[in-house]
Amino acid sequence: MKAANKHRLTELLKKRDGIELPDGHLLDVMVKRLHEYKRQSLKLLHIVSLYEQVISGKLAASDLTPRTVVFGAKAAPGTRWPRTRST
Repeated sequence: MKAANKHRLTELLKKRDGIELPDGHLLDVMVKRLHEYKRQSLKLLHIVSLYEQVISGKLAASDLTPRTVVFGAKAAPGTRWPRTRST
């Protein structure tokens, strides 16, 4: 079931957005309301940390499992946008 869903998402992203995902990669997807949630912040810090380790040479890119990270979100209902006044 997971493989079928992964294939469906890969095809959807390719058809709708023109994004081609490589085969044999780990697909890491987080779709939630965009807010200051701890889980979202930790996921982003993890991605940046892995990137920094590879760039600095502390970690070989070949030691990592190929990974594609997808974030999907919409604003949380409590988010207020500034209103402009008509004068």
